[in-house]
Amino acid sequence: MSYRIVGQVFMLQETISMLYKFVNGITFTDLLIRWKVATDENKDDPRILRLNRLQQIMDQLCADLDPDDPELQYFFSHAECGCEDLCLAQLITYSFYTLEKADLWGHVNEICGIWKQLQERGCWIHPSSMANLNFSDGPDCPGDLCKQLQALNYSARFRADLRKALKNFEPTLFRLAELVEPLADRLKTSYDQEPWLFEDLLTYWKEQFQHIEPLELLTSLGAGEEKQGAGEETWVGLSLMNTNTVFASMTGDCVFGLKHNCLMIGSAITPTSRVKRRGADLDSVSTILKCLCDRNRLEVLHQLSIGRSYGQALAETLGMDPGNLSRNLAMLHSYGFLKQERGPWRTYYETDPEALRKFMLRAVDIICTGP
Repeated sequence: MSYRIVGQVFMLQETISMLYKFVNGITFTDLLIRWKVATDENKDDPRILRLNRLQQIMDQLCADLDPDDPELQYFFSHAECGCEDLCLAQLITYSFYTLEKADLWGHVNEICGIWKQLQERGCWIHPSSMANLNFSDGPDCPGDLCKQLQALNYSARFRADLRKALKNFEPTLFRLAELVEPLADRLKTSYDQEPWLFEDLLTYWKEQFQHIEPLELLTSLGAGEEKQGAGEETWVGLSLMNTNTVFASMTGDCVFGLKHNCLMIGSAITPTSRVKRRGADLDSVSTILKCLCDRNRLEVLHQLSIGRSYGQALAETLGMDPGNLSRNLAMLHSYGFLKQERGPWRTYYETDPEALRKFMLRAVDIICTGP
């Protein structure tokens, strides 16, 4: 099967990936350790330079944003569904990647056209390797959207948000696009000013694919169940901000009218990467311990072990910058050390001592006996 690398940057995905990291307190520094991009102490390794520069760009572009903003939380807060990297914005966009439209509004309009086709033909919804959810058509489609969503392994709250978004798909998608458009424009300007960021990644994969085929890469990473794509050709897209995930649609689904398969590779992936591992080896333990070796985060955990609180009140109590505190809360929550309860006006946090104890025991077990 033939393949070709699509040498364009997909701005809708880039911006969504950046905002997902920002809202959930994920840094490229953590990813450097966690995904084994840095295999030695060579600070001039282009992969290290690239991820460090992406972190600087994200910090600059998101400096004026509040991660607790309700609109950002609605689209980008992590979905509690067993998937490591997933939010509402990803489900209503990544699931429809054809790699034919790179510009933001071109892709948005393409998605609307695909969704219209699905509604006309009947829509199946089921888990898949492409963004963890697949939308396809078929004559035996169950039709009832609510029943299909109920069967998914998502929290009740996230299922309700997803149901509302799918029931009002086009308005929701345009609402998301209008939210991210200013950031997308600024991010594109940053990429245009530093073309080496993408060109270096493009050169790397062109070299890698001289030794490994895209389908072989997909199989080795365990990123998709399909052993053979149905399309005549595999198109390969590359993402800078979406660092640690491989998305694949290898079925050649007729609803898209495509004759090609789609494969999207994050910038920290290598042919020897291990995809989607959390808490199972020394890399994860190292990353989480690094998170805990920050005095401010330890103070947050201590204060929230005394009693639950919300962002603004906790910032005042600890004398911390609200923006930095929000990122610390998001990071601690992403590792399971904080319980979260969302009220109508505020999100409350409380330390989970049992989660801390379990992690420490697991860390000792891995360090002393191996995974």
